[in-house]
Amino acid sequence: MVSNAVNSLSPLPWQHDPWRNLTEQHRQSRPAHALLFVGARGLGKRHLATALTYWLLCQQPQGQPPQACGQCRSCRQLHSGVHPDVQHIAPEAADKPLKIDQIRGLSEFMQHSSQFGAYRIALLDSAERLNPQAANALLKTLEEPPAQRLMILVADGVAGLPATVRSRCQRLNFSRPASEQALSWLRSQWGQHSQSFPADATPELVLSLAGGAPLRALAMAHSEELTQRRECFTDYQQVIHRRLSPDQWANRWAKQPQIGEWLLTWQQDMIRLKLCQTPPPRLAHPDLAESLRQLSHRLPAERLFAQLQAIETLPRLLSAPVNVPLQLAALLSRFL
Repeated sequence: MVSNAVNSLSPLPWQHDPWRNLTEQHRQSRPAHALLFVGARGLGKRHLATALTYWLLCQQPQGQPPQACGQCRSCRQLHSGVHPDVQHIAPEAADKPLKIDQIRGLSEFMQHSSQFGAYRIALLDSAERLNPQAANALLKTLEEPPAQRLMILVADGVAGLPATVRSRCQRLNFSRPASEQALSWLRSQWGQHSQSFPADATPELVLSLAGGAPLRALAMAHSEELTQRRECFTDYQQVIHRRLSPDQWANRWAKQPQIGEWLLTWQQDMIRLKLCQTPPPRLAHPDLAESLRQLSHRLPAERLFAQLQAIETLPRLLSAPVNVPLQLAALLSRFL
């Protein structure tokens, strides 16, 4: 659920307050039977769910603030992914929903007694992607929870999560940490892995590209996303300058998961550069500032805003069964 580079036993630096509240509830014997962790990607929702699972099942918890020991049988089994009292449910693929059969299996798991005499814990990832039948099945389990059971629902948003499910969970909203705190943590992780990162990657740049989400920034540095973003933007410039056709661009980049986000944030940066001369605006893509400024000078502000409005319709459009390359090519053709 979290990178091996990050200690799964402890909350992240910006999570100390929610961690204290959650552990204190259990110490005072008033725990929730279902938790809903909500927030943007990369803020540590899954990390906190993992740390809480370790602590609740640890046979020798320690420290202040409290955390799991990492050495007992329970901790070792959790680390190996074979703990008999924990079940992790997630969509089968990035574009798939959570299905009713998965929830039925989870409900059956929660009915059995703990093998270690402690909690049984179910971690439900991407809960916003429950299909209607799965949501109804989950609701039955939430309405009649057995003792010593905990469900942790993790969601990037709640738009797809029924109010009946939300109302039966204790909700914890995750927000972006202060930039200095996020940057300090990211720098502490950076030195361990910087040799494998792109040469032009810096903690400041990837944190900006990740929208201030530290774990997403670290994952981005580990992946090929930085290189792909630059290549995609270079191709995008070629389209705008009519050296590459929209069809060619769309066929190459339609399967890129971040394509909608990149188009949106490039356009937002162009508008910022168009309207804000001094002081320099804060950009999502600071390393592309000069190229974005040149693109912004080609069009009046009204046209840039009209393009932004068109890009904002992409998520709804692409969620339908459509020819994605065709739709992307049509969108770019409107910009020429």
